[in-house]
Amino acid sequence: MANQEAIRKWYIALKSGEYKQGKDRLRTGDTYCCWGVACEISGTGRWKNSKDLYSFSGVLALPPREVYEWLGVDLNESGTPRLLAIPPDRVEETVDLLETSNRKIDLALLNDRGGSFDLIADIIWYNYGEGDPPEVPGE
Repeated sequence: MANQEAIRKWYIALKSGEYKQGKDRLRTGDTYCCWGVACEISGTGRWKNSKDLYSFSGVLALPPREVYEWLGVDLNESGTPRLLAIPPDRVEETVDLLETSNRKIDLALLNDRGGSFDLIADIIWYNYGEGDPPEVPGE
């Protein structure tokens, strides 16, 4: 079951504009993928820098299990997050971006293909949030 406080924090962090979006790695320099933002706010590990390429608890591309556990996200048999449903009001945008008709997506792939943090946050809330999305300061 999703940790609602953690999901709220992740949603707000992604929507806040505080994090510069990157791709292919959790963090490179001052850019983060959506999962890198989750690592940053989780408090479950720490970053190690090697020539501007950061690992979080020894991992570069996807979060360590501790971050998934903190969030309470559903994992598949391989220990990675399950595919997530796309909110009805974001389907066209997402399908066009990924060039697929699939209605379930992988957040890392969406991030790396240019899906905005705003879109990714809405997908996270649609799948894991309870009730209305939280207000984002400054929005």
